[in-house]
Amino acid sequence: MVKGIFMFLKKQIKTLLVNLGFLQTIETHISNNSFKKQILKSRKFIIKNVKTYGLSYESFFVWIIYYNKLNNNLLMEYLNKRNIRFSLFLLIKFSRSIFFIFDFIFFQFIILFLKIEYLDIKKFENEKIFIFTKGKSKEQFYKYFENDFFDLYSIYKNSKYKLTINTNFYEIYCLFKFKFNYQFISSLSLLNVYYFKKYFETFLSLNKGGAKVLIREGMTPITKMIYEVGYANNIDSRIYLNTLIYNYNSFFPLPSVLLQHKCSDHYNYLIKADKKIINDNPNLNWRLNRNIKKKKTKVGIILGDFYNRYSLQNYIDSNLFDSLRELSNIQFIIRPHPQEFSDRPRINYYHNLSSKLNKVEIDSSSNINYFINNSSIVISTCTSTLVEECSHSGITILRYKILKNTDINDDFFNVTKFINYTVNNKNLIHCINNIISNNKNKQKNFFSNKSLRLL
Repeated sequence: MVKGIFMFLKKQIKTLLVNLGFLQTIETHISNNSFKKQILKSRKFIIKNVKTYGLSYESFFVWIIYYNKLNNNLLMEYLNKRNIRFSLFLLIKFSRSIFFIFDFIFFQFIILFLKIEYLDIKKFENEKIFIFTKGKSKEQFYKYFENDFFDLYSIYKNSKYKLTINTNFYEIYCLFKFKFNYQFISSLSLLNVYYFKKYFETFLSLNKGGAKVLIREGMTPITKMIYEVGYANNIDSRIYLNTLIYNYNSFFPLPSVLLQHKCSDHYNYLIKADKKIINDNPNLNWRLNRNIKKKKTKVGIILGDFYNRYSLQNYIDSNLFDSLRELSNIQFIIRPHPQEFSDRPRINYYHNLSSKLNKVEIDSSSNINYFINNSSIVISTCTSTLVEECSHSGITILRYKILKNTDINDDFFNVTKFINYTVNNKNLIHCINNIISNNKNKQKNFFSNKSLRLL
């Protein structure tokens, strides 16, 4: 009973308060073309009206500002197209307004008692490369760069040594002004960035000799702040991109040095930055993956929707699995996004979906190697970095498209020569059988065999 109430409240909070959360409950969605138009419209607004780089809180929180703008634009588009009830539209607007008001009051209360305590930074040596990770698998790329790294997050969380840093009236005024203009940004998130900025600036003042900053492309407010503060203090600051292609939906600091996988210059106009091209993929042991001999033919399936449009995903998944029933002797591996396994309704959804096939397993591991090393063919219904990683590892990709203007790593395949096929319900089974019978699951080496050494 209590658990059921908790799950209901959690779902309502996501729907009403979280950016784009309402998309999870919509039964009929706007077209992909209309959806992309709102993405472009939101991005153009951000570029024109928000400072996307530099030492400002707008720069640090640019992604959150963007998603709030996209949320508002999509809400209006869904309302205009009558894909959302007017009563739900009003409830979402009202709930978010009430939450923002209470959060702003909370912000005014806690800002009066600001006292910053961080670790004693004098305890650590000079000439380190600063990173900020939370131990996730994709954040372990720095281990391949053959350098000594200084993980700000782990030291910040685990150190027993403290250092008190005082604030001043002007800094509080800047925080207050920013919060007033962007009330949808959480007070705790804003203050956390402020605390860490003070800590990092003090750290740099004592450790400037030979220092560097290296962050992933996941531009959270804290990692964005670390990059901008490092750059402002003349620290060699670089961003590692763990995918080949970045589309119109990407924001990066300018100027910046991007460490990017080898690819076409097709996207130079999107990322106006100095590029250091890595002729490898440090996150993926693709050489080993290509040489693994798979005992059985298994078909991997990448599922999901980046914007959590669950009803749309259900329509696509149901069509796909109904078609795959013909392959009764083939074993399947389902790979949703790992984040979905923290949500019980989504776990139940994938278990119910898998019951449509005879031989199927759900891969819920945080490591992608099992999926890659056991899949002979991969079907994808959505854009995913895993599609790129499977391609690098020599796996043929089938992009399952049954709706107009569906984007499944289109930009990636437009500028690379990896084997892929666009399939639908009519040719899916024929394509799978053809690949298996003709043993076409071989691809040319995309990267050189040179060792990776940067920084």
